Amino acid sequence: MNRPKKGHEGRINALAASNDDCHLFAATKGRVTCYDIHNGQLLEFLECAN
Repeated sequence: MNRPKKGHEGRINALAASNDDCHLFAATKGRVTCYDIHNGQLLEFLECAN
């Protein structure tokens, strides 16, 4: 995935999909971002302590 998605910053270190294939989670160094797989909409994010 070379195109940056709105909502995350920096390099993506990990990706995970929900069991129902409705959500995609992208992890960077300081944040986990949740997207709707069907429309690419940013749903929420979690800031992580460094």
